[in-house]
Parts: sequence; structure tokens; C-alpha cells
Amino acid sequence: RAGACRRHMDALRRTSPLIRASSVVAARARDAHATTVALELFERVDVRIDARDTHGAETPSTSTFDVDVDRVAYVGGAVWALDWCASVATGDDAGFLAVDARAEPHRAHATEALGRCRGDGVVQIWRSSDDGLELEGVIVHDGGCVSDVRWSPCREIAGMERVGEEDVGALAASRGDGIVDVWIVPRRASTVVSGGHGVHVLPVKCAFRGKIPRELGAVLCL
Repeated sequence: RAGACRRHMDALRRTSPLIRASSVVAARARDAHATTVALELFERVDVRIDARDTHGAETPSTSTFDVDVDRVAYVGGAVWALDWCASVATGDDAGFLAVDARAEPHRAHATEALGRCRGDGVVQIWRSSDDGLELEGVIVHDGGCVSDVRWSPCREIAGMERVGEEDVGALAASRGDGIVDVWIVPRRASTVVSGGHGVHVLPVKCAFRGKIPRELGAVLCL
């Protein structure tokens, strides 16, 4: 698992597209005199909502709340799947994001590859709290990629293992090889295996696995 994680991490882009240095709330020392900056892989920053991009276009807020700062994390590639787990029994107010990011030229950037993707794949799990964003860890699988992820709103699911009080929750993923998994996602522990680049591999339990017959296609959305 750790080796598969390292191979996937190595395929991600090391730095993000450029953003205006003035949009970053707390500028890094090395960017003191820069007009644009690039985020490193898995770097997190706070960005002003009324900032302009490198082409001078306004970046309007889509929120109806009185918010003036967004939290931004660079995940290493194009985001193809994303879901938010807002309520978990962790004893704090943290929420969790599940993210599938693909670097170019990933073999599954075309929808025609759905159901035929193979190889190492990683789903990133990000923790969001009052302290900011943090990469909790990653889930390693052999389905190549995922087309969708969905957190279950329930901690008890009929016919499946119950989600523990210390677990993040149950996450369904439609894998690139046509398989749908439901994983019990634990919180990060000090004993987890490192997958390189400072990333921890989360030891998930597969509570359900299903596959649509090839002649019927593949699961695009859950």
C-alpha cells in the first residue's frame, strides 16, 4: 500500500498554477517580493475572496454568508470527485473532505476510460477545522481512479459493519475499474504507514463491494 501511494504521489504535479501573491493572507517569507506565487503539493493557505487572478479577472464570492477569506489547498491535479462530511463523532467541530485528484496525462481523463481504468489510485481525506485545512491521510486502492465519492449520512448501515465512534465515517467510491466500494474510514493514528511526501495511508475496512456487469457500463455518479 505504501509503495502504491508513493507511485501515485510521484505522478501528481509538484506545484499549482500561479495565483496573485497579494491574495494570500499570510505571505510566505520567500514570496515577500513576488507578484505571483505557486503552492506546493498539499500546501494550504488562506486566500481573500475578493482577490483577482493572474489575468486580472475578479473572483467573486459564491457564498451568501459574510465571509471574506477562503481556505485553499493544492491537491496536485484536476479534481474529479469531491464530497463533504459535515457531521462526525470526533469530539470536535471538524469536517472532512474526500477528494480524487488526477495529474495530466492521467489515463482516465476521458470518460470513455470509465470501467476500464486499472492500477494505483488514491483518495485524499482532508480535515477542516477552526485551525484550518490538514491532509488527514489517503485511501489507497487498485481501481486506477474514482469517478465519484459520497459520505454516508448514517453511522449504522443495514447489512454492513457499524461505523465506530472514533471513525470519520463510511465513504462510497465508484472506482475506475467499475467496482463500487464502501470504506469505513478511520481517524489518523500515530501507527499508520507513511506513503511518502509526508502523507499517511489510512487503514480502511471495505464494508461493501459491488460491480456492474461490463455490458451495462460503469458507475459515473453515486
